[in-house]
Amino acid sequence: MDRLPSDLQSCYDGSVIPLLFRGLSAHDELLRAQAHLRLKDEIEHQGSHFDSTAKVIPLLASLLAADLAGGETPWLIEMLRTPGLWRLVPAELRQQLREAERTPLYRSWYSQAPGLRECERGLPAGPIDAELGPLRVSRRWHPNGRVAEAGCYFDSSGRLLKHGDWQCWASDGRLLGQYSIQRGSGVERWWFDSGEPARELQLSNGLPNGVERRWAEGGSLLHETAWKAGKRSGEDKSYFLSGAPQSIGSYVDGMAEGVFREWSPEGELVVEQVYARDKKHGRATTYAAGQKRSEGNYRDGKRHGLWQTWNESGELERAVTWKNNRPDQR
Repeated sequence: MDRLPSDLQSCYDGSVIPLLFRGLSAHDELLRAQAHLRLKDEIEHQGSHFDSTAKVIPLLASLLAADLAGGETPWLIEMLRTPGLWRLVPAELRQQLREAERTPLYRSWYSQAPGLRECERGLPAGPIDAELGPLRVSRRWHPNGRVAEAGCYFDSSGRLLKHGDWQCWASDGRLLGQYSIQRGSGVERWWFDSGEPARELQLSNGLPNGVERRWAEGGSLLHETAWKAGKRSGEDKSYFLSGAPQSIGSYVDGMAEGVFREWSPEGELVVEQVYARDKKHGRATTYAAGQKRSEGNYRDGKRHGLWQTWNESGELERAVTWKNNRPDQR
């Protein structure tokens, strides 16, 4: 950090702060720098009064308490575990720290930028909820280090369910929007950096249940599908940027079922395929320029029976009988 005025620098050097920061791991270099800047501001604000361990620790604890309440990463937890400092932590904060230590902390880093955190979850989010138990903080970062998403969740018999208000930010720090999930139920939302909606998904008890929609930048609807209890169930549609249909089909209990169709950007039908229990089963037809180009049957995902192909003039070009996905040589 930048040097402080000489009188305040001596306060800093004589305090426990340098010792605390030596306990941070190599992955926490960014947090170390952020914490230094915050403490520097506090030192400059308090002036010569900031000169004793007994005052430093309550300051750190108050900053930690503010971080926990606001969903920020409480980087001070690591510091306060330093031997001899625990007794100086306010009693009301100790319960939160003990709870945090009992819960495994999940962290991941961007592979292309070692030391740059991508995701973190598991830190306590303040007082324990009487009905849901401990609430935990989850945060995700953009590759430039700015927070992308933050909110809270709780553990429901091993399943992590969102609860409360969630916020999303652009890579330049702008708030893109927020949504509310109660006990794992509500509408989950994502945005592009431009602020336009990118995706929305209805949840019930933590599982997709309802319609999911995805958009392209510019507002064009690209995809919508129906979910029921965590499985695709109902129509599944995709669209070109022009708004013209690209494909349509249906799912039952998470498996493709019935006729699936695909179109070209010009609106011409190009594929028609029947599915049964997530396997190609029944008639399969391809088209080009409005003419049939191939047709045959599948049985349990394998070609079976007569397959025919036609040339651009509509003349039969080839006819082959298949059995269990192999040409019948008889």
